[in-house]
Amino acid sequence: MKKYLVLGLMAAGSLFAGCNATGTPVEYANVCDKANDDKNVEVVGFLDNKGGAMCSSGYGKPMRCPISFKADLAAEKGINADIDKGTGSSSIDEYEKGKGLKIKDDKGEFIERTQKVKIVAEVNVFDTPEPATAGCYIVVKKIEKAQ
Repeated sequence: MKKYLVLGLMAAGSLFAGCNATGTPVEYANVCDKANDDKNVEVVGFLDNKGGAMCSSGYGKPMRCPISFKADLAAEKGINADIDKGTGSSSIDEYEKGKGLKIKDDKGEFIERTQKVKIVAEVNVFDTPEPATAGCYIVVKKIEKAQ
């Protein structure tokens, strides 16, 4: 019984940790700066969710799905934003079989592709970025609808 109580408290703690995620506000163009490596940032843009992603987990990490995060939906390139797969807030999952992946914000409401969002994410800058990439990827901690 005691073991279940401890597990329950740990699960509740991790749930609330995502809700309270904060980061340093940055402009989209500066997300991949070396100064932001391994730090949480807060940035506004669009999650260009086209309904599918190659979700994976590794090295003891949760299942995550990469979605292109863009300053503008018309932009060709974006930053890979890894979003936890699941049914909670600030997550991504297939909510209707065969209807593709859908993203939820911090309030548990669905986000449309055209909805501008503010995210808090941990930045991971590549040591030697390729010219075809943004130079980093981000792990999303919190998703809010932007005004």
